[in-house]
Amino acid sequence: MICYNRKNKDIKPNISILKKCGIEFEAVNDSDEVVFEHDEEDAVKLFNYLRKNRYFVTKAELIDELEQRSSQLEQIVEEMISTNTSEVDIAYINMCKSIARMMIEMRDKLQVVEMFDAPDCDMWRYEITIDSYGIYVELVLCDKLFNADLSFERKERYVLVKVDAKFYDVDKYAEINDVKVVTVRQWIRRGRIHSCKKFGNEWRISELNKPYVRGRKTVNYRWNTLLDVPDDFEYAFINDYTDVSITQSDKKKSEFVVVFSNGNDRVQHILSTEDKERLELFLISNPMVNKEAEVIISINDKKSFDAFINNVN
Repeated sequence: MICYNRKNKDIKPNISILKKCGIEFEAVNDSDEVVFEHDEEDAVKLFNYLRKNRYFVTKAELIDELEQRSSQLEQIVEEMISTNTSEVDIAYINMCKSIARMMIEMRDKLQVVEMFDAPDCDMWRYEITIDSYGIYVELVLCDKLFNADLSFERKERYVLVKVDAKFYDVDKYAEINDVKVVTVRQWIRRGRIHSCKKFGNEWRISELNKPYVRGRKTVNYRWNTLLDVPDDFEYAFINDYTDVSITQSDKKKSEFVVVFSNGNDRVQHILSTEDKERLELFLISNPMVNKEAEVIISINDKKSFDAFINNVN
């Protein structure tokens, strides 16, 4: 039996699926504390239904998805080229072109690799993840917990096949995106390009760098060793921590909420745009600091890519 609050709008479009699964459900009053509750038996019923109708469980299904979606994306890109000319538009178009090409590369890899069907003895499925560093096919074990939108929590995940993104130097990235080299360096310094690495004195930028758009967004960095911190660096205490998250403030767009943590302790600072840029430049310039890859899209079923396509359009 599923119990959900009438205010929970996520569940309403999915009631027909719950009926097909033979799952009983009950809407409780708005004043009740229940938001969404279910038992393990419900989870198994739902997963088995989605396994048959939406999820990827065979190599053939993955190959078919990659082939169809890459072709669909290529067509949309052609339409975008004729109508969009801004810096952000060009960068977004190039990112989409790279995704389409890499999907074909992944398809070709899958065609020659041996893969078994996702085990049906438990709640297993295949997923395709595209982030700022590449495309991955993963075998995922889901937990017996799902949300009102019918998405399952992931319990375990294993990368089986990977296609790495290309990394361009600043000159090449500027040429591809039709901007000046100095503009690209300004983007890096101001934190508008996050999917980049520094090799010696040279920057390398991922072809899947997601173009910067204004708005609230969290960026996470992590390190597991002591960092070489300059004597005049105002955040010398950074070595007391192992993680930092940076988020634009809801209240004031020119300020950023910066949280340092180490698993046991956390401290929060409010930084100006200038101070945030100085801290972030130090982080992305340090080879010992890892930036959490930005997920562009997680294709966990046969409808996931539609949302990405709608955003592209």
